[in-house]
Amino acid sequence: KHRPTLIKKILFHDFVDVRGKNRIVRYVIFRNMLLQRIKSVTEQLSMDGFDYVMMIDLDLKEFDAKSAFNDLHDSPYSVLCANGLFKLEIMRDTFASVMINGTWLYTYHSLYDDHFRDLMYWPYERYQPMNSCFGGLAFYKNSHKLLDTGCEYVVLEEMRQAWEYAEKYEDANVRVPAWPKGQDWFKIEGFRKPLLELQHMFLHANMKVNKERRKICEHLSYHYCLRAHGYQLAIARDMIVYYFDLDKMASNPI
Repeated sequence: KHRPTLIKKILFHDFVDVRGKNRIVRYVIFRNMLLQRIKSVTEQLSMDGFDYVMMIDLDLKEFDAKSAFNDLHDSPYSVLCANGLFKLEIMRDTFASVMINGTWLYTYHSLYDDHFRDLMYWPYERYQPMNSCFGGLAFYKNSHKLLDTGCEYVVLEEMRQAWEYAEKYEDANVRVPAWPKGQDWFKIEGFRKPLLELQHMFLHANMKVNKERRKICEHLSYHYCLRAHGYQLAIARDMIVYYFDLDKMASNPI
């Protein structure tokens, strides 16, 4: 008799058919489901909220829990991301990582890129401020405040299309759909423009890939929304997440 795993019971409790959908679209759906579940649970239990919300990738091998609690205790940041490693000291999750100066580390993520070695043994400081990050594990302080921002995970390509449509018909006598609730942050040029530049760069760098696969990381728009609400993010250098089996490293180092 088929017995679904606990994870499937949680994720598919209302059954959302994601078959055939793009990987990023699936993540957007599931991460928003988790945010909604946090809201409903706190309301049912008459709680003000949780101290932390943790987003975690289920394909990581292990993480340093002791360092995580130490870093959370000392951190002045409202969002703290793990230092996700892919074999030895190489940063894995560059797709979600944008530095304060706007550099998207995804552009470095290639074994054939001369700059790739720069991501070894990085970050150097205990807390590395970022515009966006994840690393397979991220902690968000105060679930009540987090949900009050109205921020949701979105498919950036759909946001861009909606924005371009609204701009085109702003002064025309055409009925434009109401702008999505909670997405007013996208109207702020200082957050919208750099994000769309990254999306444009990603789109043109992957022209040979099927259009449905050319979706930019879902964490970028979510984190830019949080930053528009005053959130500050950082990678915790010592909060290490391993995407590889340490026991197998001796026989397969790199």
